[in-house]
Amino acid sequence: GTIVSAVVGYFSIWFLLAFLRRNSTAIFIIYRVVLGVIILVLLWQGVMSPQI
Repeated sequence: GTIVSAVVGYFSIWFLLAFLRRNSTAIFIIYRVVLGVIILVLLWQGVMSPQI
């Protein structure tokens, strides 16, 4: 389990760094802003509770 986790973690970091060398972080920024707006709307509508 530990070795598999280490290998997957290594390749995940390698992929992310390679992706960021070729592309900008704009997609991550857009994703986070959209997700934040969705969460705020759900909170304002009472669909979600702010409590953990």
